[in-house]
Amino acid sequence: MKHQNKNRQVKDIQILNQDSNKILADFLTITVLCGSVVNFVSRGLFTDQNKVEILALSIVLILLGYISFKLKNSKLNSFVITHILSLMLFFIVISIILLFEFNGGVTVWAISLLCLIIGVVSENKTAIIYNSVAAISVEIYLWINHPSMLASLDTSDYITRIGIYLIAVIIVYIVNNMLVERARKNFEQIEDIKAKNNEIITLQKEIYKLVSESTSDGIWKYDLRDNKQMYSQWWLNTLGYAEDEIISMKDWFSLVHKNDLCTIQNNYNNYLKHNIGHYENECRMLTKEGNYLWIKAKIKALFDNKGSPYMIVGAYTNITPLKEREERLHKLAFYDALTGLPNRQHFLDHLHLSLEKAAKEGTSLYVVFIDLDNFKKVNDSMGHLYGDVLLKEVSSRFNQIVQKPCFLGRLAGDEFAITINGFTELHQVESFIKRLINSLSTPIMLNNTNYITSASFGISTFPKDGNTVDELLNTADTAMYRAKEAGKNSFNLFNKAL
Repeated sequence: MKHQNKNRQVKDIQILNQDSNKILADFLTITVLCGSVVNFVSRGLFTDQNKVEILALSIVLILLGYISFKLKNSKLNSFVITHILSLMLFFIVISIILLFEFNGGVTVWAISLLCLIIGVVSENKTAIIYNSVAAISVEIYLWINHPSMLASLDTSDYITRIGIYLIAVIIVYIVNNMLVERARKNFEQIEDIKAKNNEIITLQKEIYKLVSESTSDGIWKYDLRDNKQMYSQWWLNTLGYAEDEIISMKDWFSLVHKNDLCTIQNNYNNYLKHNIGHYENECRMLTKEGNYLWIKAKIKALFDNKGSPYMIVGAYTNITPLKEREERLHKLAFYDALTGLPNRQHFLDHLHLSLEKAAKEGTSLYVVFIDLDNFKKVNDSMGHLYGDVLLKEVSSRFNQIVQKPCFLGRLAGDEFAITINGFTELHQVESFIKRLINSLSTPIMLNNTNYITSASFGISTFPKDGNTVDELLNTADTAMYRAKEAGKNSFNLFNKAL
């Protein structure tokens, strides 16, 4: 059954179809142009036949040659071109034999044999059939309607001619079958090669699967030629998607966190355009469950001779645990463990950057130094545990009021500090401080007791009260102590008289 299917496929295909049409077209072009010249010379110069008729035939032959030449490079369907050229050959054979039979002698019929040979050489079965039908039909027609001619032909001559045609047709048929058989064998070899290639591809997939399953990284392959992607099972399991849910680069990019997407796309495109030498990035990717994982991606592209990528392979590592450790270390280094607020070092770094920005833009900056009132009594009477509860509650209340671009930090113990920018008038700063003071008026539950605390605030202004971090903190601290001396639970603006 498999063998029969292959035979049917070979029968349906046209062997060397494009080359066959080009050979036939070139042959027809040369034949009709030569025929045009022969017609004009043999009939126009050596006979008394109608000159207009002779010239018209030569012109028609030239037009047929031009049409044949144009068809060779036409964008028409190959099947259509084959039949047009074969029909032209059909009518040319009939015309030449009928026109020249009476004047060209007994050898003019060899023209159709020449056409048969061309059909064999071009491997164009359609042309062979059309030519055979034309030649034999004309001979039968002449035999019936002109049993005797100027060339003194008799029945035996016609029988001989027809016999020669039949023999030529048989020979052509045998040769053509030989060519088809050769094509069939070639087709079988191609099918065998395809089968072996499929086996190799299957083996490569198995190797890919084995390698991907034996590594802790996700492996990814993208074939740009057929726009197909392949992912290792680790990769699919980590993100929770099925393979058919990520079928294009658009799907892949849709999973990247919006804050990382621009960088990832730019680096990817620049790498494929040879603007950067390698591709390695970190980004957050959305899982099926709706949370993000940190992924480190490395890819390598294969380029053709024109420099265009045709294959991309990549390795992905889940670095979420590493990022979480980095985040914890960052918090330990820059955030207060008790309150979660930025610690002293973080606050000082932020204040330094804020000063540089204010100096560059020529704007004001306010620094507020805060110290809780009577905090030592809480630690001494209730213990440090309740002191910590108090600090956490005060930090939470302050943090609800202090919003960006302002910045709140815990300097040490019961000392806090705030940078205030974005305010243009001093009364705005005073109103802001009053909100902080009022936030402490609500009692805080400590050891089953409602405890009301308060704080003293000192304010310094850049550049009036200082140009450096130390100067501004010192002047704000001085103003804060003046507020404590004035009765606590209040704020004071620094001035040099202090």
